[in-house]
Amino acid sequence: MGSRHHASHMKQFTLTAGIAALCLPGVSLLASAHATGAGTCPGRNGKIAVVSRPGEQNAIGVFKPNRRLRILYRGVRENSISNLSFSCDGKKIVFTEAGGTPSRALRVLNLSTGEAPFVPTQRLTGGAPAFLPSGRILFSGGRVDPNRVGGTFTVRPDGTGLHRLFGREQIAASPDGRWFVATDRQGHLRVLYLLNAKGKRVDTLTPPASPETEYLNPSFSPNGKLIAYEERHFGLPSHDILYVVRRDGSHRRRLTFGPESASEPAFSPDGRWLAFTRTKSEGPAGNVFAMLLRNPSEVHKFGLSYGYQYPAWEPR
Repeated sequence: MGSRHHASHMKQFTLTAGIAALCLPGVSLLASAHATGAGTCPGRNGKIAVVSRPGEQNAIGVFKPNRRLRILYRGVRENSISNLSFSCDGKKIVFTEAGGTPSRALRVLNLSTGEAPFVPTQRLTGGAPAFLPSGRILFSGGRVDPNRVGGTFTVRPDGTGLHRLFGREQIAASPDGRWFVATDRQGHLRVLYLLNAKGKRVDTLTPPASPETEYLNPSFSPNGKLIAYEERHFGLPSHDILYVVRRDGSHRRRLTFGPESASEPAFSPDGRWLAFTRTKSEGPAGNVFAMLLRNPSEVHKFGLSYGYQYPAWEPR
């Protein structure tokens, strides 16, 4: 996943955590399971978008069924790109580009033209964006001046119709738009909470973390019943572990083991696979893999080289 960031910088990146596009369930299956429980890697039949770092310049690319990466957008060299989310028709991707003005801005990439205009958000920073079935964009808006109140918002891609849903900033949303994941009101990453559609806290998803640990990048399954997230341990080097938990905070299960870090989980449209970024403690930057959720030891690699992160599935 490239260089690891210190805890003091993680608050900004958490609000740009990867979440799946908010498209309703009922998509065609991308994976088929055998009697043994093994599955065919769904990326061979669909597409996965990733953030790539050619020459340390952030770019957005898509893996096609032949596993070749096609670069669609190249960002400003000094900026960072995160949180890719497809529109429900698979023709656009909304994402956050950090480093400009405001510090975290929303862009919408047209996959057919490669154009990626900004989404005007009235001087709100833009984090954790996702397309709604209506075509509007859901995002977390932070204040950049004392006259603008932050919270969770929706907006049209052209910047019109800005609407505030509630005061807390969500970092993941269920496909039906009824449930959200958020940190505490101060943005601390030691506990993840479940919010309802009014922004009220209804459940606790994780145990309190130690001072050297944070919870990042939550992602809902397509049916909204499971939430995957990463647990980051800030050691030397830092180390990330993937977990999955039910929406009510029960049946927490660890998914990854070993010396490699696993981060930025994203569910497949059929909910059976989990794409993620795997990074070694030493050596080249990370790459994107997919694990079969009911058998996490079955893992497939997507990229043929290194430097990919923040995977997002194409809806089907």
